Amino acid sequence: MYNGKLASSVLVTVFTIIWVGSCIITINTTLLGGEISYLQCMCLIGYCLFPITFGAVLNKILLSWAPQIVKIIIAIVAFLWSIKASAAFLTSSIDSDKRNLAIYPILLFYLFLTWFIK
Repeated sequence: MYNGKLASSVLVTVFTIIWVGSCIITINTTLLGGEISYLQCMCLIGYCLFPITFGAVLNKILLSWAPQIVKIIIAIVAFLWSIKASAAFLTSSIDSDKRNLAIYPILLFYLFLTWFIK
């Protein structure tokens, strides 16, 4: 049975997580000398969330018959794909000696979201 309140609270939770994550990543990138606005960061995160979303849908389809290791591998591949895509965009405006500092919060953010799809 469909529960509208549950779906609504899940949507609000995911939206808030992405909003707060975008704020943190934007502030971090700006403090490291990058030139990125909040809306650019939000678009970047939304674009790079596709692999994690695709992994979540794939894991949901495989829910009943796939072993857990297959689902974990899908989650890891989705996580690495998201990191690679976002790092390529975000670190282009940051000095090479500060790139790891810019990638770290993104890595934590996508790791947190990937944990949900396992």
